[in-house]
Amino acid sequence: MTPRKYQFVEVINLGLNGNGETFLGEGWSTPMDVYNWSCAGTATLDIAMEQPRRDLAFSVKLIPNVHPELLPQQRIGVLANGEKVADWVAENKRGTQFSTLVPKNLAASGHIKISFELPDAASPGKLGYGADFRKLAIALYSFKLDLIDTRVQDNKP
Repeated sequence: MTPRKYQFVEVINLGLNGNGETFLGEGWSTPMDVYNWSCAGTATLDIAMEQPRRDLAFSVKLIPNVHPELLPQQRIGVLANGEKVADWVAENKRGTQFSTLVPKNLAASGHIKISFELPDAASPGKLGYGADFRKLAIALYSFKLDLIDTRVQDNKP
């Protein structure tokens, strides 16, 4: 089966009610209603697309697995086809949005593998603040890739 090609600016929603299952690579747990939890130290997205003509903005909405005293943050390293493009720190258990630039040469093949490095992934059950014994770091709600308009804008009225 040929993977579905991503259409630039399309919001991909995860979870049972979403349209993102075909883009999930390794390191994800069984989907919940509107998100997927990572369940390993690394989780990936595999995205086939047209070769981009410009740099890309990669954006996500997620909730980190955090606890005020026991696990105050999740560090998230973001790689695009093996090249580091961002280091994020998520602390808000109500969720947050992140975005980073992905140079077009990293997706020149028409495929991009986004890897989330999750060194703080932990089991809420083992830490004593929940009954879930999976090694969780982030619950991913959605992602999007936008082509960045790099043309110089004329600001004259």
